[in-house]
Amino acid sequence: TETQGQPPKGFNRLVPGGRARLRYAYVIECVEVLRDEAGAPTSLRCVVERDTRQGAVGAKGKVKGIIHWLRRDAAEPAPVKLYDRLFSVDDPTGDDLDDELNPESVRVYDDALVETDLDNDAVLQFERLGYFRRDGDSFVRVVPLRNTWRDPPKKPQPPLPPALDAASRLELVAGLVRSCEPLSEELWGLRVDCGDDEPRPVAAKLRAAYADGLANRRVVLLKNTKPRILADGFESRGLVLCAAADDDAVPILLAPPASAAPGDRLAPRGLHRVAPAAPSQVKNKKLWDKAQSAFSTTADHLVCVDGRPLLALPSDAAADDDDDLDVVVTAPGAPPDSRIV
Repeated sequence: TETQGQPPKGFNRLVPGGRARLRYAYVIECVEVLRDEAGAPTSLRCVVERDTRQGAVGAKGKVKGIIHWLRRDAAEPAPVKLYDRLFSVDDPTGDDLDDELNPESVRVYDDALVETDLDNDAVLQFERLGYFRRDGDSFVRVVPLRNTWRDPPKKPQPPLPPALDAASRLELVAGLVRSCEPLSEELWGLRVDCGDDEPRPVAAKLRAAYADGLANRRVVLLKNTKPRILADGFESRGLVLCAAADDDAVPILLAPPASAAPGDRLAPRGLHRVAPAAPSQVKNKKLWDKAQSAFSTTADHLVCVDGRPLLALPSDAAADDDDDLDVVVTAPGAPPDSRIV
């Protein structure tokens, strides 16, 4: 309600000439503020607009301000206690815990008013404040309506190098070739089990390198590519990855670890929580082209991405820290610093 001087901008309560609604009742208009000798307001004289009772058919009186109120003959005083967190920090670890105590951990309002017919054994909602329960002669807040505790701001992470950032958005998975048929003199048409309901059709330009076919071979599949329609209407929906020392070298299939099940995701160490990009993004942003420069092989035939081993992650992996995982993707027989194609 009105106190002294001009109300601030946006004040929608009662000032001389101002209108507000009594919660669940009528709109009233303040016509006069009565003050004591010191100028402090003691009471308001208002006019009730009888055609504005909330919920009544044809009720008028749309206003912005709503006042919570109690009838004088239906209210009684009752101390109210608002409890909050004991400490002002999330993890108190200081030498002197007194310095980390929350000075607002309890606030007591001795002059609060409540309705006289409240159920003393029930948990009650005090509007806009929370849920309360009587404790002796006081009402104690059990829980607020919303959590005002803010998590500490996250430290900004330095941006990844462009090639590593692109590689982290690729959906690489372990796959098992269920069937293999020739599509052309260069292409095998594969059906790859990668954890989906049905094996995924994938064309692989590997007939020269693997003349006997690829049935029952374990492969690394780039899954989030745009489908391509090839010979005889074959729809290729992925890319089988290989290592090659140069453009003229015979490609060597990458091998997921034996413990990896079809569909287990493969990701650079420390980046397995990055969500894969949509196939359209992979194509439009040329993520595979950008990522290839980050891939390489080591002298131990490990496949790395910007120096990070490419790990196989079980589908039920829950830990954010993958430092203990050693199930890495390899390129058996590939020379060091081979490209991934």
